[in-house]
Amino acid sequence: KQLVKLVVGDSASITLHSLPAIAMAKGFDKAEGIELETRTFPSGAAMVEAVAAGELQVAQAGDTPFTSLAASGTPVKMIAQMTDSGANYTFWVTKELNPQKPEDLLDHTFGLPFGSTSQLVMNGFIETYNLDPARMKQVDMKPNDIVAAYTKGDIDGFILWSPGSNRAAQARPSVKVHDAYQSYFPDKPGPQRLGTAHTVIFAREELLKEQPEVVQAYLRTLLRAKKFLDDPATAGEARQIVADSLKIDKSIVEETKDQIIFQLDINQQLIDDLTLVGNELYKANKIKNPPDLKAWMDSGPLAAVAPELVNLTGSKTSTNAAPAKDVGSLVVGYTPSVSIGTLLVLADAQGFDKEEGLDMTLQRYATSPVEAEAVAAGDLQIGGMGDTTIIGLEAAGVPVKMAAQLVDVSRQVEIICRQDRNITKPKDLEGKTIGYGFGGLAHNLVAKFISTYELNDSSVKQIDGKPAELVAAYVKGDFDCIALWPPGLFQAKEHVPSLRLHNGRESFIAGQEGPKNIMGSHSNLFATDKVIKEQPEAVQALMRALLKSIDFLHADPDQAAEIVAADFKVKPEEVRDGFDLLDFKLTMDEEFYQDMNDTAQFFYDLGRLKVAPPPMLKGWVDPTLLKQVDPSLVTYEP
Repeated sequence: KQLVKLVVGDSASITLHSLPAIAMAKGFDKAEGIELETRTFPSGAAMVEAVAAGELQVAQAGDTPFTSLAASGTPVKMIAQMTDSGANYTFWVTKELNPQKPEDLLDHTFGLPFGSTSQLVMNGFIETYNLDPARMKQVDMKPNDIVAAYTKGDIDGFILWSPGSNRAAQARPSVKVHDAYQSYFPDKPGPQRLGTAHTVIFAREELLKEQPEVVQAYLRTLLRAKKFLDDPATAGEARQIVADSLKIDKSIVEETKDQIIFQLDINQQLIDDLTLVGNELYKANKIKNPPDLKAWMDSGPLAAVAPELVNLTGSKTSTNAAPAKDVGSLVVGYTPSVSIGTLLVLADAQGFDKEEGLDMTLQRYATSPVEAEAVAAGDLQIGGMGDTTIIGLEAAGVPVKMAAQLVDVSRQVEIICRQDRNITKPKDLEGKTIGYGFGGLAHNLVAKFISTYELNDSSVKQIDGKPAELVAAYVKGDFDCIALWPPGLFQAKEHVPSLRLHNGRESFIAGQEGPKNIMGSHSNLFATDKVIKEQPEAVQALMRALLKSIDFLHADPDQAAEIVAADFKVKPEEVRDGFDLLDFKLTMDEEFYQDMNDTAQFFYDLGRLKVAPPPMLKGWVDPTLLKQVDPSLVTYEP
């Protein structure tokens, strides 16, 4: 039988190169009907560029490069974990520093490859030990350049993996102070997790679709190599093969045997960890969209080869977690809206509140105005609401604050026009009729659209209406355009061929497609002054539970949609479609404050607020508790 040639991308690291090298040396690839060839890259970033360009169909890289690649929209799927290698991402410094504690590293220079897991470990180090980032100078370097610079004394330390870390550490007297899972500081020794570190195998979707048997053959090849490496009788030969292939001393390979765990599986812990990596990259604006591991993974090939290696039922971390301190109870309000209720419903259904020591009771309200009445009457202390409703309460003197964001809804409200009305550019809206709900989010979007594109406001006929009325009139042909949110938006598109014009963050105008920020809106977690003062730990526990809800939603959006739909009593596909238009996050950054400021000013100008909002809503937003939960979530304060 003719062999199928398969070129696989890897790097000159023990984590990525070992199993392919063993397989080729022992002929395991040919035994499975493939002729394996490796193409070695200097870094994971360079490798994923080749995959994105279509030069490679299969590759293996660290979790960070893979996450960046998948988030970019490149059609790839993770098919297996190669290693759990957190102990192999090591932080070394020159012995001259005599490091006793993390603070001893301040005001020194360290080399690491930016955009790699090493950088996430460094970020975790700085955050865990509350160090000033400005006093930890970081230089972007490739592994070989790190070895050279450290040898010359141009840098004081580095975070790297084997064999580069071994080479550099041997070049001058050095001290290992940390790895991704453990501290070696004399003053702070012991387990201390800075981040996650996995390497994964992934393939382009066309290969998975057109030649699944080749992908399966590659996985069987690697499993043969792993068995050869794990067998005490052949482990020595296996490590010698790796050393010879990488042109390093066998002792270096031996040193890593307890640091690198070859897995070749897919488990829930992997999904949880990669979701955390993706969330960190997203928070740092390294990727444009939140991670969606379910969409980025295909467990089919591994399940076909070794079904026992696919286990997505439970997380090692969560099952081993210590019980949280009891922080009391909260009644939390919400409405059955995807943007407002999702995270709260997930936290309740999955028991994330209980994991954080909180006894949460959800109180459902039919609409936001009804919920707001309960807050004003003192019957509800905390919950989720849209920004305009919370701003209205604050302007009315109700002692309530925005304590955290829940979701950016700016892309949820959209202006659409009937295709048969020939509206393809903003000016075409003049002389036409658009329907929307006056005094709400859609009103703000239409006003911003008219001002941004310098339309004559009086020449655009604008009619007020409730969602059901707007959809009916649009379908009938009474309106040329409407501004609406789901599910009405989806219903209108379903019944009438429509052209999308704009949402708050993006233009769909022909020739002007792309990001265009004209209006920002958010659903938020509100809390009264009373509950912030009397139950701060309970509010913080709720915030931590909501962060877990976000991770759960990103890891399995389909299951999340099923849970939320059951509570809302709607179809799961309606909820799932809604997720695609929302950006769930608790973050309070400058954009959030600016959006809230603009929204409040708009409604004040409309006469909807009794008092003028303070600049940047200073005093109406209280990020104190969120900042204590995770300082990285609060990046701006007016």
